Amino acid sequence: MWRVQRFPNGGNFQYDSHGNQTEAIYSDSARNRTIDYSAADQAVQIRMGNAFAPSLRTRFWYGPDGSRYQREDNTPGASTKRTLYIGNLEIVSQGGITTTKRYVAGVL
Repeated sequence: MWRVQRFPNGGNFQYDSHGNQTEAIYSDSARNRTIDYSAADQAVQIRMGNAFAPSLRTRFWYGPDGSRYQREDNTPGASTKRTLYIGNLEIVSQGGITTTKRYVAGVL
């Protein structure tokens, strides 16, 4: 683990042995960020705010080929937002509403 401290913005940053940022701590705890990684160095969970009561939690799922196929955003007091990635298609569901986005040649 490596830690970088005393930036002008008050942030302290921690990295794992692979160079992944695992933690960002600020004087304003609402901006704090903790990131968990898989054995393949892919972010699987990001928590914002207080470590014991995060204001936002985002989780990611990956397939055997390493590509992300699902994202889930949880904010206290709001409905969970789920995004499925299927090829060039994004399916976003939140609060009973589902929207679909299609990318053509990498453009939305």
